[in-house]
Amino acid sequence: MYSAVAATVLMALGFLLGHVMLRDARQPILNFLTLALFAIPGTVLSIGLVRLWNSPSTWFKYATPALLILGYTAQYCAVTMRLSLAGLMLIPISLDEAGRLSGAMWARRLFRISIPLSARTLVCAWLAAYILCLRDVPIALLTAPPGADPLSARILTLMANGAPPMIASLCLIMAIASLIPLAILARVIPSRGIVR
Repeated sequence: MYSAVAATVLMALGFLLGHVMLRDARQPILNFLTLALFAIPGTVLSIGLVRLWNSPSTWFKYATPALLILGYTAQYCAVTMRLSLAGLMLIPISLDEAGRLSGAMWARRLFRISIPLSARTLVCAWLAAYILCLRDVPIALLTAPPGADPLSARILTLMANGAPPMIASLCLIMAIASLIPLAILARVIPSRGIVR
């Protein structure tokens, strides 16, 4: 569940940042920031998040899964932003210019032109973010609220002294949880055959 929520946030944020990178002159700064967050190890990022949010004034965020989702978002935003940027680069700029000339504001052009034409890219960005968040262990171990461990953290903690059948069944559940979206993606986006 945490991975699905984080993937949805990452898909939306990555699409908006990809749209900004395509049209804005400040793209080198944004590019560097997202790559830096992606390059930082998850353990270091998690310790920074815990240090930042573990205070009496921010306990409401620290004790909830919001910190975990924030960690996933910070770590993997570069991936969804680049996937979205690749999809947005396929849309002819003349469509956005035509919308601008007809008087459509930025939000209307986004919802009427960019998002419908990037639907497949958004699905792929969501799927990539979901799988990355699902398999992430360091952020899950350090930022998950007590008693609400994600599956990857629970498997790792049980490996020390848990029953092997239980660990195997949890690993099977995790494999199924990552294969179900792939099966849905295969049904939604048909593969293109080789044209000769």
